[in-house]
Amino acid sequence: MTKLAKFSVLGGVMLTLGLGGCDTLLAPDAPPAPPLPKGPVSPAVTPVSSEDFPAIQVMNEHALFVQTLVALVPTHSERDLVKKFSSQLSDSYKKHQDAIMKLIQPLHIKLPSSLSVKDQQSVDHLSHLYGRSFDRAFLQILSHYFSVNDHKKIEILQKKGSTADVKTLAGSALQIEQDMQRKARDLVRY
Repeated sequence: MTKLAKFSVLGGVMLTLGLGGCDTLLAPDAPPAPPLPKGPVSPAVTPVSSEDFPAIQVMNEHALFVQTLVALVPTHSERDLVKKFSSQLSDSYKKHQDAIMKLIQPLHIKLPSSLSVKDQQSVDHLSHLYGRSFDRAFLQILSHYFSVNDHKKIEILQKKGSTADVKTLAGSALQIEQDMQRKARDLVRY
């Protein structure tokens, strides 16, 4: 074989090897794989004791009842003071009920969203009254609504609740109750 033929065969072999991937041994390493994304992290849920739920349910029932009563005021009351008072109550109890829902939402617990039979009867009675008779009955109900037993449940929850959030919620419920009863009694006399 001639020299030229030898070089052409050798060049062809080298070209074939070069195109065939032999230079991959000399290529830089691939960059490292990115870290795996972290899975969904659930926020730490502070456990609420099952002993807290009866009082939380009482607070929820009170909030539902007061909000239902307050909804009657714009169409049934004639006094601006009663309307203003009911507006304040509505705001307070709406915030309070939102706090209750925020507290129990991570626990996937559903509280009743309807009134008890006794509360529904009170609402039905009030819905047939107008003017001063409505105002008087509305304020009387609010000033005497909370039973001693319910009040004690919430007081115990305020002192011995399982978390700081539960204790704070109970404290705000007692404060709203006291303010509501005091203002309702004042307006009855007025």
